[in-house]
Amino acid sequence: MSGISQGVEGESAVRSIQTWAWQAGEAVLMPLPAPTHLFAEPVSPTAINLTWMGSVPPANVSHYTISYHLVQTALPLHNSSIYFLNSISTGVQITGLKAYTLYELKVRTHDENNRHSEYSQKLECRTLEDCECIIPIQFINFKLIHPPTWYQIFG
Repeated sequence: MSGISQGVEGESAVRSIQTWAWQAGEAVLMPLPAPTHLFAEPVSPTAINLTWMGSVPPANVSHYTISYHLVQTALPLHNSSIYFLNSISTGVQITGLKAYTLYELKVRTHDENNRHSEYSQKLECRTLEDCECIIPIQFINFKLIHPPTWYQIFG
């Protein structure tokens, strides 16, 4: 969630808050580290492949939440929905996107104790163009009615 003030987009207004339990002077609950090394690759006009590295041992991860939305590039700000996906692996293909559109993506980790990390760093990726202008080349048979002279070819 972000806001606009005098034409400038603001930072996120939602943050996770970790509570700590202390036992014998030691913190029992350690915050989960956010995923790192996000990599996004557009694979079609309507899909992006997103991969990342988890910072928690896989045995302790229950799933990841992927958050994505359109990046607003011009004012006035239009309502942009935020979408969420869950994954048990460190990679997803996000489909159903708009062609040649910039998206912001981020990921967070969840563990079996229902805790979650902060979101990772944001990553932006644009889907491919939806170009129907490419015409497949076909073999065409033709016959020259008036063969060109040497001067017409090289002159």
